[in-house]
Amino acid sequence: MAVSALIWISLTTLVSGLCMVAFVLHYVRANECDFMAFAVAVVFGGGSLELGMANGYLPESQLFTAIGGVCAIIAVVAGAISIQRQQRGFQIVRNDTE
Repeated sequence: MAVSALIWISLTTLVSGLCMVAFVLHYVRANECDFMAFAVAVVFGGGSLELGMANGYLPESQLFTAIGGVCAIIAVVAGAISIQRQQRGFQIVRNDTE
């Protein structure tokens, strides 16, 4: 299980990083936020933190639990803003700057 856990932690961290890169590149290029890419980045970032704690690679602490909760709240708010503005997610990949 430990080897599998490291693979999943690595994959969620990688997805989080790629989504954050997509968010930053779109912001630099179009001068607007891609909230859906940001929400996905935050969800996977918090998920990798929780996976690290659940498998014993990070110490279980109230700080890490609070960060995971804040990540979930930020993701819900960013997703709601994206839906309200009717934005399509990952606009940098779609080459869509509207």
